[in-house]
Amino acid sequence: MWRALLVGFTLLTACSTTVPSRNHYVDDGREDERNVLGGFDFQSQSPLELIETLKAGASELKRRGIKFTNFGVAGTHYGWVRAQDIPALIALLDSNEPCQPVVSSFSSSLTYELSTVGHEAAYLIEGFRRGRYPLQVSSLSWKQSPSEQRDFDAWCERFLKTYKLRPHV
Repeated sequence: MWRALLVGFTLLTACSTTVPSRNHYVDDGREDERNVLGGFDFQSQSPLELIETLKAGASELKRRGIKFTNFGVAGTHYGWVRAQDIPALIALLDSNEPCQPVVSSFSSSLTYELSTVGHEAAYLIEGFRRGRYPLQVSSLSWKQSPSEQRDFDAWCERFLKTYKLRPHV
């Protein structure tokens, strides 16, 4: 009897839809490491889903005539952006589509301008390179010098070549 119940429960659990885990450490001064802010859950959603959220947010702000554009991120997320996210983010680098900028919850200033999908994708890639996200109090304050841009572009090229050679998980 117990064995039948255990097998049935195991099958039910295996067949149910589960939210993919993106478990990672969040340094936000709280014991609760889940960060659901603006309807976005960093523990289960990906960087590409964040880009979609930022795009939708910009559209909604424009529709409602709201000038304040921040998308707040509570704490610093370590290891959230992963290697498998990078190729799709690289594909977005040239996009000028408007989206909300990311602002750390540690910021004391408001942002009144929109960002672009390309800029936010680059900011996410740089977050992967440095192992934390967000990098600064505002994604709009993150700028690259020409030499940093060349290094970034070369890194992206090397990453894509290396990533294509490895089996993907």
